Amino acid sequence: MEQEQGRFYGDCERCFGLCCIALPFAKSADFSMNKASGEPCRNLQGDYRCGIHTQLRDRGLRGCTVYDCHGAGQYLSQVTFGGRSPLAHPEEAAQMYALLPVMQQLHEMLLYLGQALTLPAAAELERELREALAETEARTQLSVEALLALDVAAHRASVGQLLRRVSVRVRSAALQASAGSGGGALRAGSAGGSSRAESVDGAGRERSADGEQRGGSADGARRQAAGNRPGTDDAGKRGRDAGRERMSGRGQATEHGSSGSRRQVAEHGNSNGRHRRQAGRALSGDYIGASLRGADLLGADLRGAFMIAADLRDADLRSADLLGADLRDADLRGADLRDSLFLTRLQVRSAKGDARTRLPAGLERPEHWSGA
Repeated sequence: MEQEQGRFYGDCERCFGLCCIALPFAKSADFSMNKASGEPCRNLQGDYRCGIHTQLRDRGLRGCTVYDCHGAGQYLSQVTFGGRSPLAHPEEAAQMYALLPVMQQLHEMLLYLGQALTLPAAAELERELREALAETEARTQLSVEALLALDVAAHRASVGQLLRRVSVRVRSAALQASAGSGGGALRAGSAGGSSRAESVDGAGRERSADGEQRGGSADGARRQAAGNRPGTDDAGKRGRDAGRERMSGRGQATEHGSSGSRRQVAEHGNSNGRHRRQAGRALSGDYIGASLRGADLLGADLRGAFMIAADLRDADLRSADLLGADLRDADLRGADLRDSLFLTRLQVRSAKGDARTRLPAGLERPEHWSGA
């Protein structure tokens, strides 16, 4: 099943301002005021358009310029509810608002699966990816009642396991190619000289190259199944859903900052100041404010990592797994993110960059970036 990429871009002209009503936010660096879920933003006009759209950043509402529903808003407005607006049909308004986060997650999964299908290193998983894509697409077409009853967390966990297997294969191939070219021998080997590409997630589980789980706590597995984003591990639970967290004002840097992130960075540095790691192993989940300028993170597993305000200038993030990574205010000036996995517009918009930042194909450079 092929996707039309335009479908996954938010189209406010075809939406009934759902994000401006359904989603809450708290006064913070991203929002200059508080707003409860279901309460229309005071800047929302009667035609469901924003009255200060061109001034949002100047008015202290940069969170609104970062948020991306991945096309869920217009899909609910025009397809699920057949063009019936909440004003004209107030009896359906609560259902529309409740379903925005559900449809957003389904659309995000479709985006991830669509990207995975384009990756040569994941070719042997094509059948499973296409099946997951079709199953996810079918869920977007459910009735309102069925969508309200949908266990989206369970489906997300299933898709996440598949995306994890994709990630391991792609990152392993990137590391092997780098080692084979003579530019990354230290990248490809672990401390013991092994070239296998494993990942250790935030719940203490170890996964082999085929994605099979080994060891770890049952509690960690339950937490992942209960609410993680597709494929994000418990290390990233607090920061996994950047869209909703931004809209609710949660996840400020002061809540998660610790000296642990700086210790982890130091442990991964070598005598040349380049940050090396064992092949494909997940790095620390906490890099808030960390100094990673020029870091060698090619093929790194940064899934669900907290990288708020991290200095990633000139860092090599090619083929790194960034699914669910919190990049708010991360400095990506000059960073190389080509071929990075599962990077979204929301993540890019929330970070800082410039004309030298290299992005994956299909991701546009935000207008607010310096030199953009």
